[in-house]
Amino acid sequence: MAVEFVQPGKIMNVTLAAAAEYHALIAVGDKLIGVTRAAGAENDVVGVDVEGVFTVAKDSGSALAIGKPVTVDVSTGKAAATSSGNVSNAVVAKAAASADTKVDVKINVFIPVGTINSADLSSYETSAHAAETYSTIANTVTAVEAGTSAGKIKVTKNSVATEFSVPVE
Repeated sequence: MAVEFVQPGKIMNVTLAAAAEYHALIAVGDKLIGVTRAAGAENDVVGVDVEGVFTVAKDSGSALAIGKPVTVDVSTGKAAATSSGNVSNAVVAKAAASADTKVDVKINVFIPVGTINSADLSSYETSAHAAETYSTIANTVTAVEAGTSAGKIKVTKNSVATEFSVPVE
C-alpha cells in the first residue's frame, strides 16, 4: 500500500473522550497531550494542537529552568518537574520562579529520565561496524560512551564529541 499524506500533524482532529472547553488541556491517546481549538461534547471531533508552546499552571514553590523536562498532568492542568524514572512530555520554554503560578512549556517533547550505563549503550553502532557500512570513514561515528550526566551519551564523529539525550527503558 502506498503511503498517503493526511495532515501536517501540528493540529490533529481528535474525537473527545469527554466534554472539553475551548483551550482545554487533554490527553490524546496514552502518550500525547494537546490543547483544544474548540469546545466540544463527548465524541465530538475537534482540532487539537499537539505541537507548540503554551502557558500552563504550575505549583508554586519550585523554580523551573528553561529546557528543564516537565510533566504536564491533564487531570490537574499543571506542569511539574519530572520525577525520577518518569518520562516527561514537555520542556520549559521560559524560566519560571518558585513563586510563579504559570509556566510556558513546549508540549510533546519527550525526554526520558534515568541513568545510562554501559549496558544501555550496547546496541549503538561504533566505528568497527560503521567502517564496513560507509565508504568514507571520516564521516562515521568513532565512539559512543556514557555522557557526563544522567540520560546522556557522548558520540564522537569527525573528532568532535557531542552529548545527546537518549531513551532509557
